[in-house]
Amino acid sequence: MTSSRFFSIVSIVFHPIVLPTAATLFVFIAKPNTLDSQLKLNILGLVAVFTYAFPILLLYILKRTKRIHSYDLKEIQERKSPILTMLVLFYILATLFGEIVQLHSLAILFTGCSISLSLCYIAFVKNIKTSIHMIGAASASSFLLTFSHQYQFNLLLPFAISCFCGGLIAQARLRLDAHSLKEIIFGIVFGILGQFLAYSNVLIA
Repeated sequence: MTSSRFFSIVSIVFHPIVLPTAATLFVFIAKPNTLDSQLKLNILGLVAVFTYAFPILLLYILKRTKRIHSYDLKEIQERKSPILTMLVLFYILATLFGEIVQLHSLAILFTGCSISLSLCYIAFVKNIKTSIHMIGAASASSFLLTFSHQYQFNLLLPFAISCFCGGLIAQARLRLDAHSLKEIIFGIVFGILGQFLAYSNVLIA
């Protein structure tokens, strides 16, 4: 297997649209709660539809209507509609889950993701493109830290694994010439900021 093929697989396996569903499943496994199994499945399905199925459908429609040239969204103009749509969907999920005590950690996660994508969208004004892959990777690692602090869980091993995967993703995006180092760094910063701002707001409240 060539290195480019390997890094392409890494980019697909760790695609940011996989993060929300994987994180929701992780929360249900790591923190057992009083929610019944059927409700958990319904929540997992809702997250999958909002953050996985809908983005794929949106990109398909944009591609068919020639609003985007490729699914890689290489140009800033092509990224605007998908990013704006996703930050709204994340905010809707955060609002819904914020009403359920057992799902506050998920509310924090999706609030953080919404903040990160808002920062990404604001950066467009300065003609700055950001790595969405790195926003996802940094959000995952940061969420593990806030989740660990909130419930006093020892998540050192999952955190170490997520950091390793984040480094692998960054290398993949650079090797594939999908992003510059500056775009990678912006993605990491926005991902970290989003989660910690969301968590800090909960602590203050």
